[in-house]
Amino acid sequence: MYDLLKKLYRNQSELEVLGTGEQIRDYCYVTDTARAFILAAENENTVGEVFNLAGGDPVSIKQLVNLLLEVMNLKDTKVHYTGQSWAGDIDKLVADVEKIKRFLGFEPEINLNEGIKNFING
Repeated sequence: MYDLLKKLYRNQSELEVLGTGEQIRDYCYVTDTARAFILAAENENTVGEVFNLAGGDPVSIKQLVNLLLEVMNLKDTKVHYTGQSWAGDIDKLVADVEKIKRFLGFEPEINLNEGIKNFING
């Protein structure tokens, strides 16, 4: 997401996006991530355990781009998908968060839409 925002801040009239836009990601807002780390640090039973962390709201890159453009009020931005991404890019990156929910009681509090608005609007 950072790369997309960096490109949009440089040039709001055009946006080149690597890949087809069909790739799926599951972002976790920074305060939720920090809270998960604190929950893990405060629980002595986490030593040696591994947890997946995600926001629980998978989104395609096309959906993410549309959301960014909407929040930034960029109705006229032309988006170009390259059709190819970098070598080794993963098509679907979604974490199973059941263990961290069960073990630590973690639940994300900031959804993707709210997180993007918070980030962009400061």
